[in-house]
Amino acid sequence: MRVRATLASASVVAALGLVIRSLTQVLHRLREAEAAGAAEAARADAEAARKHELACELLTLRNLLISTPASVETRFVPAPSDVFVVGYPRCGTTWVSQIVHALRTGAEVEKTMAFGEISEVVPWDVQAEACGQRLNSPQVGVPRAFKSHETWEAIAKGARYIYVARDPVDAFLSCYEHLPAYANLPDLG
Repeated sequence: MRVRATLASASVVAALGLVIRSLTQVLHRLREAEAAGAAEAARADAEAARKHELACELLTLRNLLISTPASVETRFVPAPSDVFVVGYPRCGTTWVSQIVHALRTGAEVEKTMAFGEISEVVPWDVQAEACGQRLNSPQVGVPRAFKSHETWEAIAKGARYIYVARDPVDAFLSCYEHLPAYANLPDLG
């Protein structure tokens, strides 16, 4: 009887040993996964910071380029019938550009266009040449229409202007949602 009890105890101890080893291995794997997750999070943070840095560099470069004498203001003279849809980013200028385009061509407003499509038929003023477009080229409809986020000082004068406004808080939140490069702004505090 004692032999059986000893064998049973030895079996239980051996089984417990296996369970403990298995649990130790699982715990070790969990710790490795946790460490890998922390490293991945650190990589993601570094990537977000780099994207933010690149976006800031790009905006700085853009601002330098458009504030030079070669800006649209000094090179492009719009016709008095031209229409500029202007406003701050994420305030509805693309949407209003679609409406203007539909009105001048008789198209259906319900048929929305992709961002790239609307930029083809209602070009940006400053970025037109960079996109391979000529501001003085004929457009699909009359009057010619342009889209701009430029300041009043930088925009071409002598046309008609539609100013699009939006609640600043909504515009800011929309920028935040649509520009992942700005999603991690450590300088905001």
